[in-house]
Amino acid sequence: MPVALQNQKVEILRKKFISLVKSAAAPQAAKQAMIAKAQSMTKAELLSELKGVAPQAKVQAKVQAKAQSQKKRTSAKAQSRKSRASQKARGTNKSRKGGRTTKSGAARLVKIPQTLRSRVGKIVRAIKSGKIAVKQGKASPSAFPLQDARDRYTAFAALYSDARITRKSRKSRKSRKSRKSVKQVFVQIQGQKMPYMIKKSKRIPTRVAAVPGQGAKPFNQLSLAEQQRVVAFLNTDKAKKLREKGAPRQVKFQDVKRQSKKSQKGAANR
Repeated sequence: MPVALQNQKVEILRKKFISLVKSAAAPQAAKQAMIAKAQSMTKAELLSELKGVAPQAKVQAKVQAKAQSQKKRTSAKAQSRKSRASQKARGTNKSRKGGRTTKSGAARLVKIPQTLRSRVGKIVRAIKSGKIAVKQGKASPSAFPLQDARDRYTAFAALYSDARITRKSRKSRKSRKSRKSVKQVFVQIQGQKMPYMIKKSKRIPTRVAAVPGQGAKPFNQLSLAEQQRVVAFLNTDKAKKLREKGAPRQVKFQDVKRQSKKSQKGAANR
């Protein structure tokens, strides 16, 4: 090794090495990487790079080797991206064609419209309950040998397109007997009866009122004896339906007296 080179300062050796790197025939990115590396090289490392015959050729070979390495890495990354894009495109094509599996071979979820799913569900339930006869031996969408689930649902709905399914709630409303009004119940009671009923109340235990349309006096305007007879009548089996929904089944005369007193007190205040 020339003594002059060994005695030179680190900064001078670094500048010489960088000058050789810049003059090397290699891609600019590789040269920049070597220059950045040179900033942290020690004097021994710089002397190792600069010693021997034709240091310029040695540095150029090293820079070119680094450039080749970077090119290979870049090419590998590009190939990887291209491969992923190709796989994604194949998966998308399968999806468009209505295939049942994805690129990984897993089952693909096929979106079925809610209206179609609901219609098919009603038909299947109607078949199971015996309301609709089975056609062509196909009692469910799975009986169709089609690859796509949506196609199976569509074919099943088309096969039973003429099936009419009555809504359960509507049928139950028609079959349900309507609740008779207290006025209708009173009219149907035979024999002696008194036109009074028990009404539900939140503020007092029991509230007795006249049956609408019968022209009876308000209960609180009756004498105590008449009120007792009304209460006795309302506690009989004959009058058990003369009650509003939610009203008590039994009438206590003590509660009725409270009602009369409150009503009279309210009328006096007015």
